[in-house]
Amino acid sequence: GQIDCNDPQCSQHSSCVASSVEICDNNIDDDNNGQIDCNDSQCSQASACVASSVEICDNNIDDDNNGQIDCNDSQCSQASACVASSVEICDNNIDDDNNGLIDCGDPQCRQMSACFTSSVEICDNNIDDDNNGLIDCGDPQCRQMSVCLVPGTEICGNNIDDDNNGLIDCGDPACLGKYECNPGGSSNPTPTPNPNPTPNPNPTPNPNPTPNPNPTPNPNPTPNTPSAPDNTLQYDCSDPYWQSFDFCKDNVNSSSGCSISSTPDTFSWPAMILALFGALGIITKRRRSIS
Repeated sequence: GQIDCNDPQCSQHSSCVASSVEICDNNIDDDNNGQIDCNDSQCSQASACVASSVEICDNNIDDDNNGQIDCNDSQCSQASACVASSVEICDNNIDDDNNGLIDCGDPQCRQMSACFTSSVEICDNNIDDDNNGLIDCGDPQCRQMSVCLVPGTEICGNNIDDDNNGLIDCGDPACLGKYECNPGGSSNPTPTPNPNPTPNPNPTPNPNPTPNPNPTPNPNPTPNTPSAPDNTLQYDCSDPYWQSFDFCKDNVNSSSGCSISSTPDTFSWPAMILALFGALGIITKRRRSIS
């Protein structure tokens, strides 16, 4: 009916002999006096049972046992962990200066590298680095970057035949009108006219000229003044009378001695006058020869 140390046989057993020393931080009544750890008089001066005089301000423990923890303890009023900083650290996601503004939201951070907007777009990080609302390959800065080009596309300023067609940069039709091939100009340059063009010494005529479907009329045409009518007389070199005149002699058939003209010719008034004077001369000669 007697168990363990209550049995006389165990009276000298080590586990049944009371220790004379209380261990003050193991939550055991080591000396079997009914008082455990700091409640035992042996522990009154033990470091584990003597309240610290110093509060550690960032360990979330009431080190001095005054019921106040860390920054709530008056000892910590000037501790760096408990005094608001006047400087905002711009990349730690903490409101360091306790002004309610965190990191880049704090005016102190506007010129800090962590918050400063870059002027250069990185083309493969899925971030709008230059803060223009265009990301990666959607930003014009990235149009010629290799990560944004379709394989086989000619890059117009790298001195490489990117599309393997034997034509490099501005010599490739793919670069026609590109800015790199028109430095200082637009993507659609206007050609500069040649102030001293060289004429073609052997121009090739157009074998099939296209008529102007809408010719422009001359607003001041020169009227066509008809010539005065030619008052003419008819003559016939077959008539012996006319055959004596030079103009009929030139027209006489050598075989027949007659005019080959069967159709009366025309002659002007001045010629007719000359002919009449010639006829009068012939008549005069004949009369003299008769007389």
